[in-house]
Amino acid sequence: QHSRMIITIALSGVIVIAIVVVYHFFDPTNSIYAPKCLLKTLTGYNCPGCGCQRLLYNWANGRFIAGLRYNYFFPIGVMYTLLILLGRHFPRLHHVCTSSIAIYLFIIMYLLWWVVRNLLNV
Repeated sequence: QHSRMIITIALSGVIVIAIVVVYHFFDPTNSIYAPKCLLKTLTGYNCPGCGCQRLLYNWANGRFIAGLRYNYFFPIGVMYTLLILLGRHFPRLHHVCTSSIAIYLFIIMYLLWWVVRNLLNV
């Protein structure tokens, strides 16, 4: 169990480092290879995930506040995901994070973010 947790942490670290390295050199706003949001392309509306690539690019280059302005919900989603992953090793945390209330709350926040970001053009 302990070695599994160490492998999970190490693998997560490698993935995070790879993402940081890629986005340090890859500017999604100036690249034809960056995937474009299908919803935004078809409707002109931002999906809840729009701006994540630009956020990661800015964060990988040390511009944390500038990056956050592209998607304010991203850190909440990352923290929730991390709590769920950590919960695999801490049963009480897993129970809280995967409870119906926590999942519904996250979905409601996600949907509210989707509406608010388009109403306020954020």
